[in-house]
Amino acid sequence: MSEDGIFRYSFKAKYHVYNTETGNHYQLTPTPEERGHPQLVLAKWAPVDSGIVMVDTQYNLHYKQSASDDEVHRLTDTGIPGVIFNGVPDWVYEEEILNSNSALWFAPDGKHLAYASLNDSLVETVTLPQYDSTHQYPSMHTLRYPKPGQENPKVTIWVTDLTNFRSDPRDLKPPNVVKDQDHYFTAVTWVDTQVVSVVWMNRAQNTSVVTSCAPPMYFCMATHTEHSGGHGWVELYDAPIYSNDGMSFLVRLPMRNGDQGEFKHVNLYNVRMRQVIPITHGAFEVTEILGWDQENNYIYFMATVEEKPGERHLFRVADVSSPRIMLPECLSCLEADNTTDTCLFNRAHFSKSFSYFVLECLGPDVPRVYLFSAWSAPEVIYTLDDNNEVRWRVAEMALPQVRRFKVQLEGGPEYTYHVQLYLPPGLREDEITTYPMVLYMYAAPGTQSVTSKFSISWGTYLASRKDIIYGMIDGRGSGFQGDKIKHEVYRELGGKEVDDQLAVVHYLRDNLHFIDAKRIAIWGWSYGGYVTTMALARDTDLFSCGIAVAPVARWEHYDSVYTERYMGSPHVYPGSNYKGYENADATKVVGNLRDKMFLLIHGTADDNVHYQHSMMLASALVHENVLFQQMTYPDEKHGLVGVKEHLYRTLDKFLSDCYRPSIGELYVLIKKKKKEIEEIGYL
Repeated sequence: MSEDGIFRYSFKAKYHVYNTETGNHYQLTPTPEERGHPQLVLAKWAPVDSGIVMVDTQYNLHYKQSASDDEVHRLTDTGIPGVIFNGVPDWVYEEEILNSNSALWFAPDGKHLAYASLNDSLVETVTLPQYDSTHQYPSMHTLRYPKPGQENPKVTIWVTDLTNFRSDPRDLKPPNVVKDQDHYFTAVTWVDTQVVSVVWMNRAQNTSVVTSCAPPMYFCMATHTEHSGGHGWVELYDAPIYSNDGMSFLVRLPMRNGDQGEFKHVNLYNVRMRQVIPITHGAFEVTEILGWDQENNYIYFMATVEEKPGERHLFRVADVSSPRIMLPECLSCLEADNTTDTCLFNRAHFSKSFSYFVLECLGPDVPRVYLFSAWSAPEVIYTLDDNNEVRWRVAEMALPQVRRFKVQLEGGPEYTYHVQLYLPPGLREDEITTYPMVLYMYAAPGTQSVTSKFSISWGTYLASRKDIIYGMIDGRGSGFQGDKIKHEVYRELGGKEVDDQLAVVHYLRDNLHFIDAKRIAIWGWSYGGYVTTMALARDTDLFSCGIAVAPVARWEHYDSVYTERYMGSPHVYPGSNYKGYENADATKVVGNLRDKMFLLIHGTADDNVHYQHSMMLASALVHENVLFQQMTYPDEKHGLVGVKEHLYRTLDKFLSDCYRPSIGELYVLIKKKKKEIEEIGYL
């Protein structure tokens, strides 16, 4: 299979089908008479037997009832590359809603298929030039990219019968609460072999509806509606997990915990009684519901720990049908002989019967993978990967000292901020030596930088090889600490999350004597590039320099789904947030970057944060007569994957220049040293 990337998750590839019994293999093509071996955008197995559904490069669906069949059934003929997408998402659904390259869902028995059709014909295009040297003129790549307040893709979800190809597919009718306005779908699953469940969301993203869509007409009836309450947004992106009889489902919903606000928890919704029954509660967040073992009445889920939002543990709890009354039981909190403190960030995968699970211990120590039995007393059956070779190599390295701690700002907001510092291996807190510091800023709504997950990054290199302190901060707007702190940034991006980064850096500078107060730099990528720009502009005495990689400049130029979720509409009519967009405009504050070192980096083929953003920043900087440095990477996308070595050499050089003392500082330093030498009698 050879891949050719499309968007973040999607790609074109040539597929082969391999018969494990005979050893034979053959090409997978959308039509039996196809000459050559065409690429496909997607290929998926049916859940039973060996049926295969595929999406061709014209974005049409095809189905083979058996992998060995020559006959291929065409399911759609409306696909238009870049305009109408069948069975796969367009750019904005892939990036912001589904986080997947697939928009199709088999019924459990494989006899029906639900799929989304996305029509982008009214969505405006952006043009991304390609400068490769094989053409005399640049080629132009167009992309349908919806922006705030502009036309969005139109979605239809269909169900087709895979046992009767003469029958027409049926479209699912959205519920009344969203059908007459712009809306999205955020999740699809099957309740049983006939009924489909779809989660819909209005464009403002403050209302979500879980629906049940039954044949023959497939009207989607609302079973549960979730509202944000006027301050914040809803986040129903997980497909509900239904009971075997379809009369109840599990879903993560925000539940109030006194004055601490709301936290995401496991809830059971009784369809017949139209009642939400809380399963978990407390000042911690359930991050994922992994499954429901209805035979043994257990619900398995991943969650943080109270006051430790950077940890992830596997838990189970009894469901409402269980004769047991039990508090959530932690299955990844290993015993002392398994070094509990080195396994604080986990990921789990269950067998279909819930008899076994694979536990990935991802940090803070070098990751390990275990196979567990999930019976009454879970136990390790086998170590699948101990990563000993990596562990030995890491043990030989002078890695940074990692410090994670909390900061409560006196006179500031009521929240506790989480900080992570990578300290140089040779740093001793009882010595007077000071070290320069780099702060990595991201701070996007609902994200988290400070965790117990193991990682080797540029920050590791800076601390271990360059003797530079590397830090991260989670302030207001960050995730996994409840909705109250997260929703603080609603409709005012570029405000409180930037203030918190500045306030905590002030605290670190003033309270940690080993930080060189005159050599503090900041950098960030994407949203972090935006925060870096805003922080550098708002700062008066903290930072020596800043680096913004692929930053957002003006939010009305980013995509509609992400931006409107947090900022609302940019229009001037009542209920919109024109003022919020104006206040968040980074191009209006870059005049404050005068006399500060600033490096702006972007790839010209970035289909996420378009190069347009850096051009707007550059134009504003020039207009304000601000000197700055800029690095442009031709034909590189948002991740700058093809130029990583050059990128980090550029960052390294910029930091060296940033930390280099000025001529005046050198003169003062030499004079000071000379005086010290004279005082001890050498001159």
